[in-house]
Amino acid sequence: MENLVKGNQVSETLDQLIAKKDLNTILSAVEEVASNEQNIINAKKLFDSLLTKLVKISNDDLNEFGPQLLKKIGQKSQFEYHIAKIKENLADVYSAQSDFYAAAQILAEVNFESQNLKYTDVEKLQNYIKIAEYYFEVDDATRAESYVRKCSILVEKTEDRELQLRFEVCFARSLDHGRKFLQAASKYHWLSLQSGIDETNLFYLLDCSIVCAILGAAGPQRSRILASLYKDERSRRSEHFDIFYKMYVDRIITKHEKDKFAESLKKHQKALLYDDFSVLDRAVIEHNMVAISKLYETISFDTLSKMLDITKYLCEKIIHGMINEKRLNAIIDQVSGYIDFTQEFDAYNTWTEGINNFCTSLDKLVSKVVAK
Repeated sequence: MENLVKGNQVSETLDQLIAKKDLNTILSAVEEVASNEQNIINAKKLFDSLLTKLVKISNDDLNEFGPQLLKKIGQKSQFEYHIAKIKENLADVYSAQSDFYAAAQILAEVNFESQNLKYTDVEKLQNYIKIAEYYFEVDDATRAESYVRKCSILVEKTEDRELQLRFEVCFARSLDHGRKFLQAASKYHWLSLQSGIDETNLFYLLDCSIVCAILGAAGPQRSRILASLYKDERSRRSEHFDIFYKMYVDRIITKHEKDKFAESLKKHQKALLYDDFSVLDRAVIEHNMVAISKLYETISFDTLSKMLDITKYLCEKIIHGMINEKRLNAIIDQVSGYIDFTQEFDAYNTWTEGINNFCTSLDKLVSKVVAK
């Protein structure tokens, strides 16, 4: 210990202590030099050497040694660099042990924007991507997305393809967690076609794309994405191909098929919406409405709501929303309580719009005449 405190033969002494697993002696030396403000040079000499030796300590030992080491050093600004590097090492240890929340938390404590630490833009990007990945692993999308935003500023400053692809994966996961499923599906599919990613991960990304496409809002955009995925021969190997194919060809999805698919969803994909339906419930209801529109020219709200196993009120509400968003071609007859499904009703809409414009103009003209 005396050699460590006085700065003599530091490297050799550390090697000997680590080989004997005598980490307590190292901690005692660290505490002594860190508390002695008159001995900063020896302290930095010890810490510099210790950083290079951390790789020689097993993950299990470092899991216990690392936090104690940070505690002994304290929060002194003179040792900011050493503290940051120890936290980076600890994050790798926690990640290897699948403790992703601890990894994210310890790495997020490092101020990568500090002028004293002098991280390059690429080093910042590497660490921000790590933090985002760790938070996504524990479904903490809110924190993850804040780091994805930081990455988006830095990613253009690197030509490292691996970093670029890791950022794109984080961005896709951000869309996924934000329930922007169709955008996520497109991004995942694009990633699944990129080179530089191993085959297993490529297929995983394709599967993520298929899942997001199924969860997406029914309409022309989803139809285009489903068609693009169907053209990808690899989609046949997906465990979700049966329900995916039925959606692609606009066939009605049964409750059994929906429940089976739901078992494979991640936590954030099972979230309840404002009407107490899950994301999947809503997606399947909307899809089945589109499927039914291919089978019927007209249908009553009573019949449709029974077929979809929802209330008549909710049935009307969903159809209104889909029509307004141009995701369903239909005309509602409120008087008779029927829906007219048609593929060609643009002329009707144009005629209706013309009548509305005429009535508006007539009202303005009458008002002017009355005013005179």
